Amino acid sequence: MSRKYNILVVDDTIKNLQLLCCILQEVPGYMVNVARNGLEALEMVQKVDFDIILLDIQMPEMDGYEACQRLKSDERFAYIPIIFLTAQTEQESIIKAFECGAADYLVKPFCGQELTMRVKNQIELKDHREHLEKLVEERTEELAGALNEVRRTSRIKDEFLSTMSHEMRTPMNGILGLSTLLASDDLTSEQAEYVGKIQSSMSHLQGIIENMFEYTLIQSGETLTEFEPTDINELLGEVSVSYEKLAKVKGIDFRLDISEDVPASVNIDSRKVKSILCQLLENSVKFTEAGYVSLDVNSTCENGRLVIELNIRDSGIGIPEDRFDLIFEKFTQVDSSSTRDYEGVGIGLAICKDLVEAVNGSISLDSQLGQGSCFTVKIPLLQLVSK
Repeated sequence: MSRKYNILVVDDTIKNLQLLCCILQEVPGYMVNVARNGLEALEMVQKVDFDIILLDIQMPEMDGYEACQRLKSDERFAYIPIIFLTAQTEQESIIKAFECGAADYLVKPFCGQELTMRVKNQIELKDHREHLEKLVEERTEELAGALNEVRRTSRIKDEFLSTMSHEMRTPMNGILGLSTLLASDDLTSEQAEYVGKIQSSMSHLQGIIENMFEYTLIQSGETLTEFEPTDINELLGEVSVSYEKLAKVKGIDFRLDISEDVPASVNIDSRKVKSILCQLLENSVKFTEAGYVSLDVNSTCENGRLVIELNIRDSGIGIPEDRFDLIFEKFTQVDSSSTRDYEGVGIGLAICKDLVEAVNGSISLDSQLGQGSCFTVKIPLLQLVSK
């Protein structure tokens, strides 16, 4: 053995102590200390860092059972393996020793070679355990450092995205404003087509920027939930107007159906609900080339609470079932190939899911490839304001 090992032998009989010392001191590296009872043993462990304790059971002042229990109840010494050395052979005594925390049990009289092998095994187990604990501690520190670096990198990325999305808004709004003024002038059909393409491209860019800004707010935890009395019909009408126009441009129908059981005024986070609707409706219009997009709204009662249910349906390209989970992943698209027909960065539905969860709601999808899709959002109401 390359290092020294401190062994404490506890026995009230001098001859037993002498015999044990003779046996153990024959092993290179073993440093043997002795104590006459449990109290002396407790005093000695305060002064010496022992690697193992050999403990008799029947002793004056404090027996081995009590000494073992006290050592194991103290986190400073609980790691020290204890081997009971006793003449007691009753099964109850052996069971009690292990219940107290013993690592091993050896009956007197014992074979010296067996004793040294049991001591050697327990010391090796202790060394292996300490080595593993050290490896775990080192690995934990490495992982903690890596996690901190990931968080730092993520924070820098989010700050960059937030800054860029903010800085891009001003020139983008300027271009949109100028293109709107330009569209109001008398233009040739070719010029009008160019202006229309500019406006379409800028609207697309505006959506990306707004998504990135919302994404950075969510990631930084700066998006607060603010419930306030909201006219649900007015909110739905505002959202529907924009997407009705987009649908008309594509030659598809847009339908809004609000059930009579939906309260006129409710306490909701109107900004988040509006953003959820915009993300889902934009997705439906984008992936529908013929047919319709509809927004059906009704209310249900679940677990004693009123729930607003938003169903966004379309007759678009649909989504294969094995991609349902992926569409809510950030920067992921159903078709990620370079030859895909639809543009996007794959973040809108991920943001939508985060916003739904922020208002304690749920979102689900029912779709088949080539047969359209239906997103269902359920938002529980904190309080009914009026009917």
